[in-house]
Amino acid sequence: MPAAKKKRRTASRPSSASARSGKGVTWCIDHVPVLDWICWNRSMRILLPVAGIVFLLVCVLETISGGFPALEALLTGPFPVSLLLLLGVISLLIGLDLLLQGPDVLDCAVDQKGIHIECCLPRPASWKLLSRMRPVDSPAGEDGMVVISVTEISWSSITRVQLWPGQDKILFYCHSPWLSAALPCTPFSYGAVAKMITEKLGKKKQVRLPAPLRAPAAPAPKAKKPRAASPAPKTVLTPEFLDDIRRMNAEDEARSSRDDG
Repeated sequence: MPAAKKKRRTASRPSSASARSGKGVTWCIDHVPVLDWICWNRSMRILLPVAGIVFLLVCVLETISGGFPALEALLTGPFPVSLLLLLGVISLLIGLDLLLQGPDVLDCAVDQKGIHIECCLPRPASWKLLSRMRPVDSPAGEDGMVVISVTEISWSSITRVQLWPGQDKILFYCHSPWLSAALPCTPFSYGAVAKMITEKLGKKKQVRLPAPLRAPAAPAPKAKKPRAASPAPKTVLTPEFLDDIRRMNAEDEARSSRDDG
């Protein structure tokens, strides 16, 4: 099956229905590494700290060996420019490598277990595999797709979630401070994925979440109103009751007359 047909079949799956059924949501999206800031970030978060450490180490060693005059000579000399040129050359090589990798396809899924991202290359040339550090004889599926990488993140391992709505991306961080996965969403899957994040992580206080993903607080229980005392039963004035009262009054008057006599 051609890659384009596979993509259309996967992307046409209704995400809202999948979310309601409890099976999760799946989709497929095209991806160009050289245009993705996340791909650049994976390299730069290593390159820039290393360059900073090298710069500080050279400055410290120069100061120890020759004092502040040597440090001043170092900073005013060709060393800073040479370091910047080296950074530029390395950045250019990184960009060239990302360009040689070519576009790929990301099969994404979010279900009850967690986040799943599979990166595939449709019928890749040898140089595309080499630029991704994969052997040229990597096996391909029946549809010609070669799996480059598989990312699996369980809900229990997530410690931070960050929204990137401008590019329809959701960033996930696990126990390490580094970014674990950048989930690219389509306009149709973004809301369904956000809803599942709220269901799975919205009530966990130890997970850092943006306010829109927090589960609403449960309403405070209403105080029960005290039950009003039941009114005393009313006395019913029946004819028999009135006759008894008249008889008792007559007996009292007769007794009083005998006592007076």
